[in-house]
Amino acid sequence: MSHKERQKSIEKTQAVHGWLSTYERLVNSQNFFSPYLTQEDLSRLGRNQLHTGLYIEERFPMFGVRYIAINDNVDTDSSESNDLMPFKNLFNEWFIRDTSRKIRTVLKAKAERGERLGARAPYGYRKDPGTKKLIVDEEAAAIVRRIFVMCAGGSGPSQIARILKKEQILTPTMYAYTKYGVTHVGLDTQRPYHWSGDTVADMLENEIYLGNTVNMKHSSRSYKDKRRVEHPREECLVFENTHPALIMREVWDMVQRVRKNKRRLTKMEEQNKYSGLVF
Repeated sequence: MSHKERQKSIEKTQAVHGWLSTYERLVNSQNFFSPYLTQEDLSRLGRNQLHTGLYIEERFPMFGVRYIAINDNVDTDSSESNDLMPFKNLFNEWFIRDTSRKIRTVLKAKAERGERLGARAPYGYRKDPGTKKLIVDEEAAAIVRRIFVMCAGGSGPSQIARILKKEQILTPTMYAYTKYGVTHVGLDTQRPYHWSGDTVADMLENEIYLGNTVNMKHSSRSYKDKRRVEHPREECLVFENTHPALIMREVWDMVQRVRKNKRRLTKMEEQNKYSGLVF
């Protein structure tokens, strides 16, 4: 099998199994396309017993690659050394499953105590260097308050985002980066003022600005499936007055009413006469 054919084959396998991050590195590594792939132990290859077994027993032989895990005494050219390999792969997966369970237990205990689970301070706040609790960042808090006032006055999230962009107000991620050096997966240094309606909408629905901590809003399905599962509010843990509020309750309630009853505009920027009616 040629170098190009190997790459296409492994990319196809990755697409089917969703096993991308580790094997993107392997596809691009010179070592992968040599006759040997040597690692310290099986866990360095992966901790999913099905995927790891698939590559060792089927894919690597198909690619003409000899796989060796030194500490686990695994060598695909020696059938005798591979007798315990399935059990070692099973233990490697059990280890990550057990670690995940312990982390979930710790996070659940913190959530039940009312401790905030987020690592970064939300826009409008910063962390006290000593206590690590949320304190007000007055510069950003002024923007948060203004967003709520604009919404209470009838402006929708997209309209507010356009205003902030026009006025060249730094986005939350860009603000955190420029002022505190904090990076974020959504950081876009090429568009520092590119506010989105979704960002504004999320802020308008975030009880953090009332001074409340809301835990267990979402979770992942398992240590294998990282997709987020949103929980209804009645299943969340709500702790009031855990930090300074940026928004008064009256303003919050007004904004929620406005957003709930907001009449949507048609493409002609005219209100649909049936919008907001319940049949």
